[in-house]
Amino acid sequence: MLDVECLDLSSMMLGNRLEEYLQGADSRLTSLNLKYNQIDKAGMACLARFLTSYRITSIDLSGNPIGAEGALILSDVLHSTYVSTVSLRYAGLGAEGAVHLSRALISSQITSLDLAGNKIGDEGVCAIVSILPFTSINFLGLMDNGFGKMAVTSVSTFLPRSRITSLDLRYNDLTDGFQILCEQLPFTKITTLDIRFTSIGTLGAKCLSEYLPQTKISSIDLIANLLGAIGIKYIANVLSKTSITTINLGRNQIGIDGLKALACQLPKSSVKSIDLANNGIRQAGVVCLAEILPFTKITSIDLSKNGIDDRAVVVFTRCLKKTQICFIDLRRIALLSFIFISPTSQYTLHTHTSTKHAYAHTHEWTLCV
Repeated sequence: MLDVECLDLSSMMLGNRLEEYLQGADSRLTSLNLKYNQIDKAGMACLARFLTSYRITSIDLSGNPIGAEGALILSDVLHSTYVSTVSLRYAGLGAEGAVHLSRALISSQITSLDLAGNKIGDEGVCAIVSILPFTSINFLGLMDNGFGKMAVTSVSTFLPRSRITSLDLRYNDLTDGFQILCEQLPFTKITTLDIRFTSIGTLGAKCLSEYLPQTKISSIDLIANLLGAIGIKYIANVLSKTSITTINLGRNQIGIDGLKALACQLPKSSVKSIDLANNGIRQAGVVCLAEILPFTKITSIDLSKNGIDDRAVVVFTRCLKKTQICFIDLRRIALLSFIFISPTSQYTLHTHTSTKHAYAHTHEWTLCV
């Protein structure tokens, strides 16, 4: 008998052998990881019987060809289980599978639902979000689902009446309907918003900046949205009026002008963690940051892939012991050697880039180069 509360059977390609591996599971089992196991509708029938016999609260079925029929089988038993966390990422559900699932959510105990990569489209998204006000779901993952304006509008309509605090909309084109979403954000409970790779651009940044100060958002991910210097300025100018402590701005082509605008506002903000990777800020940007970091609350900063040379790194590191920073990412820079003096001056680190990634740790800080 397997004496475990968490059972990880991921990537074992169990297929029709699933029942064999689940037999004799410990009665205390609460978490089940079945990612990438070629589980189809037949496997789902076996799993459905298992779920109703155990007190499983968390299940991960990502990367299995469950399809719409498998989603229907799962939906039929959810109300008879203790499951609260479900991950169905890239499980081939389609719109039909999402509709099946939506009908079961109201009577279930689910609080976290991840449907990334299922191409559920407008129809599937509308079916899921329309029942949110009648569920206990607080996390919803809709990454990479190929939906358009109709779905964005539906999300915007039902979010204010839901319990959602964390929303993942990555890898969907939010260009159409983004303003409607922004307008509704102040009326939601959302504290974590992930809109990486959603093509919102400069206009989206402007729209978002108008409503951010009225929201509860403390963590926002805006990576790879073509914000540019102008878009960053819109966001930067309202940072001090928001509750944001974590902001990811990597791959937005902000350049030195955008960096300077951001640097002026960071000391007035509550930001503790910031990602500025791959933004072409180069030496001038690093020097600018070095001047303001001692006056910020920042403890974690990512400056990787910015083409920073040794001289700029030296300037930057001189300011570190005056800051609260405990994590720095400087990977993939033209750094041949680097000396870091910890805030207490008890440690001296010599790091070389002969290896691709080097990590150094003390009880005070972590450096990645």
